[in-house]
Amino acid sequence: MAYSRGDRIGIIILAIIVVILIGVKVLYNQFEPRSLYTREQLAEILEEWDKSLQNEQKIATQEHQLFEFDPNKIAGSKLDSLALPENVKRNLIKYRDAGGHFNSRHDFRKLYGINDSIFNQISPYLVISDVQDHSGRRKANVTQTELPTGKFDPNFAKKEVLKSYGLNNFQVSNIVAYRNKGGTFKQNTDLLKIYGMDSLAYNKIERYIKFENTEKADSAVAKENIPVVKEYLKVELNKADTTQLKKLNGIGSVYAARIIKYRELLGGFYSKQQLLEVYGFSEETYRNVEGQIVIDTLLIKKIRINFAEYRDLIRHPYFNKSQTTAILNAKDKDGPIKEIADLKHIQTLEPEFIDKIRPYITCR
Repeated sequence: MAYSRGDRIGIIILAIIVVILIGVKVLYNQFEPRSLYTREQLAEILEEWDKSLQNEQKIATQEHQLFEFDPNKIAGSKLDSLALPENVKRNLIKYRDAGGHFNSRHDFRKLYGINDSIFNQISPYLVISDVQDHSGRRKANVTQTELPTGKFDPNFAKKEVLKSYGLNNFQVSNIVAYRNKGGTFKQNTDLLKIYGMDSLAYNKIERYIKFENTEKADSAVAKENIPVVKEYLKVELNKADTTQLKKLNGIGSVYAARIIKYRELLGGFYSKQQLLEVYGFSEETYRNVEGQIVIDTLLIKKIRINFAEYRDLIRHPYFNKSQTTAILNAKDKDGPIKEIADLKHIQTLEPEFIDKIRPYITCR
């Protein structure tokens, strides 16, 4: 039987393919990855690894453990080995450096970062061996401070009087500093805005608070030879850094950082009341700083509305998706916006929104 030339070529190609496949199979078997260890060896390796992890955890547990300590005296090196969250340890040092003092175990509860779970765990190990008496001297193993029977006005009570009602040096210093900056207590709960004044201390003194008139408060402060600051700190809100903001009454690192972050998103503040839009900023805190801030509206960074793209507008806190889209569509349809008043012709934009964004846009 004779094969045609085409048949012979087909047979040759098929033979070549078969040879290639056989070669690939041989090479694969020759280079097939094989485990370096048997199952028994792998089991031994995993067991040793598990033991090493347990040893590391054991060492970590030994390095950080609970033991009896006096929060007023514990040194930094010993504090490092105490099984407490790192932020609590930092806050303990800051509290002491600022003049704070623990007169009882419950005083430790007011430390920032301490919750009920942590306090219940640490409470049996707290040893308060150094307690201040009313005259400022130290005495040991005092478990309860006997309060006076009279009343006091926090607007003009002297430091010694405030201490006699159980307030510590840190709380007293902050009350006096607040008064020196022009602050006035108008109702009992105003004391809760004082940094370091917790509900435990407040509940202890609340029934002893009695307010006189503010004129008497001013004269009493003068008798203490403490100058009443009429013209006090002024901070320009649109260029202040965190250090300057923290000088404001009631503003700490967290609020200062939030104010600057929000200012960057806005492009600057045009009204003091915009501080109430900052996350977590309360009416009470606003009242504390309202008289201490000024605003230069020339520092506001404006958006050139005719050149702005979607991302330029939507990142601003006052623009939402529908408003941004409506403005861009109007520009595409009718051309550049000649003046801000032209925005009122865009039906989906409300007058309140236009007034709100007016300080932040320009038609140049």
